[in-house]
Amino acid sequence: MADSKVTHPELRQAVRDLQNRGLLHSARWAAEQLYGLEDECSDNSEDNHSKDGDEGKGKGGREGAEGSSDDEDDAMDLGTPSTGAKGGGGGRKGGKGRGGGGGGASWRGRGKTPEAAGDDFILAKAYFDLGEYRRASHQLSDNTSSLGRFLRYYALYLAGEKRKNEEMLEVGGGALGGHMPGPGGAGAGGAGGPPPGGPGAGGGKGPRPRRDVLNVELASISNDLPLILADETEEARNDPFLHYLHGLVLVEKDLKDQARVALCAACHGYPCNWGAWEALMPLCATVEDAQALPLPAHWMRKWFIAALQLELQDNRKGLQAYASLVTDIPASSIGVVQMAVGHYNMREFDRAQSIFEDVYRADPFRLEEMDTYSNILYVKEASAKLSFLAHSAVLTDKVGRSPGSNAPSAPSLPWRVACVLCAVRCAERSATRRNENASRVTTQESQNLGCG
Repeated sequence: MADSKVTHPELRQAVRDLQNRGLLHSARWAAEQLYGLEDECSDNSEDNHSKDGDEGKGKGGREGAEGSSDDEDDAMDLGTPSTGAKGGGGGRKGGKGRGGGGGGASWRGRGKTPEAAGDDFILAKAYFDLGEYRRASHQLSDNTSSLGRFLRYYALYLAGEKRKNEEMLEVGGGALGGHMPGPGGAGAGGAGGPPPGGPGAGGGKGPRPRRDVLNVELASISNDLPLILADETEEARNDPFLHYLHGLVLVEKDLKDQARVALCAACHGYPCNWGAWEALMPLCATVEDAQALPLPAHWMRKWFIAALQLELQDNRKGLQAYASLVTDIPASSIGVVQMAVGHYNMREFDRAQSIFEDVYRADPFRLEEMDTYSNILYVKEASAKLSFLAHSAVLTDKVGRSPGSNAPSAPSLPWRVACVLCAVRCAERSATRRNENASRVTTQESQNLGCG
């Protein structure tokens, strides 16, 4: 079955759905892909034949969105799209839904909007956005909507991750020993660290964070989620976001086979949740293993395979895949940056640096993969550019990501860039001292010869 085509309405809806559930990393991924798409104007002839509900999703179409019926607010179809045509036979009113013919079971989750989920959800989401995860989870104890049910357990999961990280730093004295990838860290196809011989290659000095600290909330979440997913109601049983969260819990408990099943169900039920695909990557030893999984025939699958190829250092095929993908989303910064990472992995530093500089000029406050860029500058001994990059990164975000970014265990990216710069400064000072010592020895020898 041919993969579906990426569309503006699908990505716009994905951004809203993911933001409502606090999946900020995945929402940003979808929004960047949406912004990278070509303008919709060329598709107006097709849009004229689509339903009124889709008209409000175009640029400037807020009136259409506000005028949508209450029935659409109470039910959404999150199955795998079977066609790339906008407003074609997969319409929302009557006929086949988006999941019809797409190879995956559709899920009609009630309460897709915060208003429909209830005022207690709106209050809990306000707590969640401020990082008060336990408070948000407690507020949703009696909320049975799909939004409320997911946010209750996801907030509890993040509360456990936040406490786990605090205990790691309290006991271990900080992340001084090296790189700690999180669920959304190096899984996007990044190199995962500096090149051989670069800073951090031999491990840092000083106390390292403990690795035996666990998320204390995993037990309660893993007890409740299977019961909810075994519910007789289709809404709870097929909830792709609960499958996603269940998969994250199973990954942390090192139950890889069960985690694959849960994450594949999440990808089937809601393909535009990049976090589900990303969490699946460490569970695939080879690309062939990933292709053998029961994944949906959706355009997201191609992005997953391309990212996995870079993750597994199959860089030539990964670059070819991304070169094809950026034709579908021409202005995708995600695809362009991953191509730079591929060139970096292949030690093509000049090409990678050129791409990173273009990206940095267009988006000077971007932090993702800037540590890879700093490694390139380190290898090329471009200390002036590296100093400027580290200064900009620290000014942009000195502390780094919060747990709500879907990468709760990742250390501060500006911190990693600053470490690279520190290594450069230390190397420069060592070289200066060696030169000074050599100069003093030469001067002393000359004086001795003169005296003789």
